[in-house]
Amino acid sequence: MIKKRIFILLILLLNVNACVSINLPNIYIDTKNSNVNKDTSYKYLSNDSYYKFIKNNSYKLEDEKINKYIAYIDKYSKEYNIDPRIILALIAKESNFRESVVSSAGAIGLGQLMPLTAKDMGVDPYNPEENIKGTIKYLSWLLKINNGDLFKSLASYNIGPNAVNKADKIPTSVEKYANDILKNRETIV
Repeated sequence: MIKKRIFILLILLLNVNACVSINLPNIYIDTKNSNVNKDTSYKYLSNDSYYKFIKNNSYKLEDEKINKYIAYIDKYSKEYNIDPRIILALIAKESNFRESVVSSAGAIGLGQLMPLTAKDMGVDPYNPEENIKGTIKYLSWLLKINNGDLFKSLASYNIGPNAVNKADKIPTSVEKYANDILKNRETIV
């Protein structure tokens, strides 16, 4: 009787873990043949545009850090074929360019990566460059699994792809989150 209860408990724990986790071991994203549509693909952005946006959406960030963020965002946006304006707007929404912020849910750094997501992306979320790389790599993967649908990918970034796929309707707060990023992206010229 006790063995049966332990067995049932183990099965329940395994099922709960499977529902909560989005394990993406050894994820490889083919950036040359990706599903990213033209609306989300890499577009040149001047250093001045990057600088103005980051300066206006951060609190007392030194020029040296701004220039590092510009280099990282541009480098990985090119590598994963993502419009850097999306990444700028996403990071502004997630952390206001505060690299050491940790949310009450445990999300870390500039892109507010959850520890398991950072692990799946193969990055250290406490390292600003790796956090930016992980943020872009994760969004690229979300765009791929959502067939280039940026709105759905941003919603998935916010609450997880499983939650978005299971939902009959995306929650209002998540709609606002995605729309805020989309609107903010359009302000970057």
